[in-house]
Amino acid sequence: MLLKKLLNNFELRKYIFIILIIFIIFIINYIYKCNNKIDKMTNVSNTDIKNAIIKYYSSDEFIENLSLFTIQNNNNNNKDLVIDGNLNVVGKLNSYGEISNKLHSLTKLNNSFKSISSTQKFSLINVANDIRNGKYIKIQNSTFGLKNNFDFWKLRIDFVFKQGGWMWQSILGNMYNREVDRGWGLWVNPYNFLHWSESANTYNLENIGKLKNNDEYRLDIIFLKNRYSFFLSHKTSTKSDYINKISPLITNKGFVTFGGHWERISGELFQGSINNIIFSNDFFE
Repeated sequence: MLLKKLLNNFELRKYIFIILIIFIIFIINYIYKCNNKIDKMTNVSNTDIKNAIIKYYSSDEFIENLSLFTIQNNNNNNKDLVIDGNLNVVGKLNSYGEISNKLHSLTKLNNSFKSISSTQKFSLINVANDIRNGKYIKIQNSTFGLKNNFDFWKLRIDFVFKQGGWMWQSILGNMYNREVDRGWGLWVNPYNFLHWSESANTYNLENIGKLKNNDEYRLDIIFLKNRYSFFLSHKTSTKSDYINKISPLITNKGFVTFGGHWERISGELFQGSINNIIFSNDFFE
């Protein structure tokens, strides 16, 4: 009986010893792999770091988050934009200056960012009366700046909505002219929802709600890699809607018209006031 107990204890200790050896080997192997990863991280070249930063700065996540934060920040009348987390930006961020963090300072990124697409910008400020009087009827596509092959662009419109009965009210677009019948455009439909159209595909932006009579709004449209993001700011709130691009935008012919002063049809004049229109394809502006 005593011998049997001794043998059983010996077997148990043997198994415990084997398990301990396996566990120690696992820990040593894990530490070795961690050291290799740390060595690889510390040996990353400046080129690899720069490429990683450029990849992140041109990603969907960064552009959409930065654009949304900028929209909210501007609505609060703040001059500085601060993003907490892995990316900290204090002051104005653009592709002309130096981009740095606590570990690395990278210069000369301007050419890398600008190689993504050439910068276009169009801006009209405090032009409500001019638009209402039909001054901006035939804006050349090259002047407005929108091109169908852009992977990214943004359009900001500040306006006051006014109900005009059962009618469509056009804000802007390239439609109903001698060169283009169905191009692209933005309206308020008879139900007081914003409405986006690209060729034969049309969308009521119902997720951002109905417009209220005589209220001020700011609409930001952000296009990124075949998806439109619409952000409608009203007083202290911002609502959003998203749609995928299906049809190409016609930007190689026709012209852009503001306020519903179409060349070929009538009856879609915007009844309120369109105060500001700003278009850009610059990520950081």
